[in-house]
Amino acid sequence: MKNLETDNLTKECTGSIRKALAHLSHRERQRQLFITAFTSGDASKFQNTEHDRWIFNALACINAAGEQNFHASPIPLSFCALMDEEFEGTAYGICIPTSCLNEKYKILSSWKTVSLFNDGTKKEKPFEICLSSRHKEQWYQQWKPILVFCFLLLFPCLIIISSTNQNNQFGYKNVSPFYQQILQAFSLKENLKLLAHVSKEPNSTITCIVGLRVLAAFWAVLVHTTLLIQPFFENLEEYEDDMVNGFWNQALTNNTLAVDIFFVISGTLTSFNWFKSKGNTQQQTWSSAKYWLKFYRHREWDWTLYHLLYGAVFRNLFAISIALLIYNCYVSESDPFNKILSLKLWMPLSSISYSIYLVHVVPITFTFLLDQFPMTYTDKWHIAFHYLVQLSLSIAIGFIVTMSVEIPFRNLERIFSKKKIHHE
Repeated sequence: MKNLETDNLTKECTGSIRKALAHLSHRERQRQLFITAFTSGDASKFQNTEHDRWIFNALACINAAGEQNFHASPIPLSFCALMDEEFEGTAYGICIPTSCLNEKYKILSSWKTVSLFNDGTKKEKPFEICLSSRHKEQWYQQWKPILVFCFLLLFPCLIIISSTNQNNQFGYKNVSPFYQQILQAFSLKENLKLLAHVSKEPNSTITCIVGLRVLAAFWAVLVHTTLLIQPFFENLEEYEDDMVNGFWNQALTNNTLAVDIFFVISGTLTSFNWFKSKGNTQQQTWSSAKYWLKFYRHREWDWTLYHLLYGAVFRNLFAISIALLIYNCYVSESDPFNKILSLKLWMPLSSISYSIYLVHVVPITFTFLLDQFPMTYTDKWHIAFHYLVQLSLSIAIGFIVTMSVEIPFRNLERIFSKKKIHHE
């Protein structure tokens, strides 16, 4: 950057570069991160699992700026990766003052001349990805985030109104019975009962799935913890070498199996509920193509056919093993696995497992960003600490989402379906 030709750059960009270099000269850690951010390498890695090193360089550039929650950096920086549109050849990464974004191609040409991976070619239409250390505007200065924030505030308001205006007869005063039901759908008191509700009818459900849901949700959080932490390690090779050694590390490296459990559970419950509902009202026509087409059409929103193909082609052995476990637990209530997986203590966590699965990436990324960058891998205890914090936050956020969105809208679906049947 010191030797960069500034003749063709704007005065604003030239001044920002000099200011950034002067600022970093007195801050060794930020200066090293700034230097680390300049990189070059194989462009094809942007399309596979090895893109974490490019994310590492982007994080290095952002951290070099020294932005803080309540103190803006005097040198906002941006990381830009530029490559061929077809992701072929060499890609280049540069860390520049944000005010120089319009000059990035000129700065890139200077960086290519000193890069060890210079391929000597000129890209007429390069593909670019730029990430800045600071947004141009705060979220409260933009109308879209404000609109989303107001919409999200609607749910706690409905919960408060619903929970504080119940009476003994209908639950609400001076409100028609139909709207009483709609408001009651958001009642925290009533929905907490549903959170831990267990059916008392024998064979009405597959109880061991309760525990399997919790296991799959916790496993999914663990898997993404070990995956998303990789861009934050400066010694990633040591981490990868440790992961491929040891029998129990297979629970981390075979990470997609956690998702497969959800697929098997979805397909199992879909089939179980369908055949149970048709068992007493319709003669089973196993050889009828019409019957099976009706089955798949009836549950098209659950992507059952997709789940079936996914499990059969990619993870058939594991899926069959989980399916056999579920079957054995269902037909043998005294089975030790069934007793453990069917414990009532799993029910509240099972009820929020879907919400945990949806939101867990947010607290995972949040805790990593709060930690010092870059991280140095020494052992798994550091990851275990992050996992426990991330799991706790995921459970808390999952509980909020379940109580404010999932259960209330399930109640609304039941209310409107009954109203539709009544009108018919």
